[in-house]
Amino acid sequence: MPKSFIPQPISMIPMIYDLSKTMLESSQENLENFEEAQDRPHVLDDAIVERSVKLYTEQNKDIIHFINQCKEWKKENLTPKQEEQVTACESNYKELRKSNQRILFLMDHYKDRTIEKILQKDDIEMAFDFLMGNISPLSEGKDLKKKEVKENKRTARPHGEKDASLFKEYKENRKVLGKLITNLFSEVTDSQAFSAAKILGIYEAGFEESIRIRNDAEMSMHAEHCLLYFSIKGTPLLQLIFEEKRPTFKPQERKLIEVLLKSHFTIFKIEDIYKNGAIKVSDLMTSEERVLFDKTMNEQQSIGNYILCTVLDMGDYIMTGSGTLPFSIEYSGGQEVLKIFSEYLKSIDDITKIPPKETEKCVSDIFRYCFETKAFG
Repeated sequence: MPKSFIPQPISMIPMIYDLSKTMLESSQENLENFEEAQDRPHVLDDAIVERSVKLYTEQNKDIIHFINQCKEWKKENLTPKQEEQVTACESNYKELRKSNQRILFLMDHYKDRTIEKILQKDDIEMAFDFLMGNISPLSEGKDLKKKEVKENKRTARPHGEKDASLFKEYKENRKVLGKLITNLFSEVTDSQAFSAAKILGIYEAGFEESIRIRNDAEMSMHAEHCLLYFSIKGTPLLQLIFEEKRPTFKPQERKLIEVLLKSHFTIFKIEDIYKNGAIKVSDLMTSEERVLFDKTMNEQQSIGNYILCTVLDMGDYIMTGSGTLPFSIEYSGGQEVLKIFSEYLKSIDDITKIPPKETEKCVSDIFRYCFETKAFG
């Protein structure tokens, strides 16, 4: 289209009306295709992005001229059919502008995620991009209509009596959970514990078999791995123990075990610090923001750092399992953890149907690395 728009006679109404329909249909069709690339922008190349930016930027510059032309036509003595076409034409160009703007927004997002850009990245850059959802295989949670992770109304505070009440509830649940994990772990047989330890690289053979544990943090990780991420014929040990010992557990203990069995393994990014031990975190697995209660991490004020953990969803808040690893990606250890986790995400097609074996492998690989590097204190 010309840079300077020439006023058009009434006789051009049908042609410009048809042009508006054709341009709008083309833009909306392309927008639909580009929307589908949200979770796989690497299917696009630099040339597609550059052409799209040029085309839709130029179109939007000229749309105002067409809209103004429609307004001028409305001042004329039009037939009913002409009035109908001019009104529809003006509406089409306004919708075209919206569609084009959306495409340009997507192109701005995709420009650093094309196949050429991905091939230029090193392993750590790739891992970080997968974790942040920039080049993610996940089918949910990556809606570019919002540049940030999905807002969850449960993260909107304000700080006050509710947080204080929830923190009190959290402390009681944390106290019960600590004792419960100890009791559950005592039900794990030596044979099962040794088998799990071999996976983590902390089994020591000899005259007497043993497990190399240096501190409470390592013991917590080993216990969590045994109960949640070590299976017998596809069934987690925790579930087997629960089914056998269910009548012996108190109501609160049963509730916590049921929450544990529904838990998921993830990495959180610390987004904000609230009062009463609350922390705003974004879940890099689900892209949700939640309120996590953890007094120690709250006091550390480590906004921007990450937490590797098992997540227990308590409704109005979440808490972590017994094995938790705060880390920063500024250091090589954090980068390696991130890299392993990104490989896990790449193996997932649907976050609602995660293969247990994939989770077990990810947890085992990360825990084994942490034991080898003495990351647990």
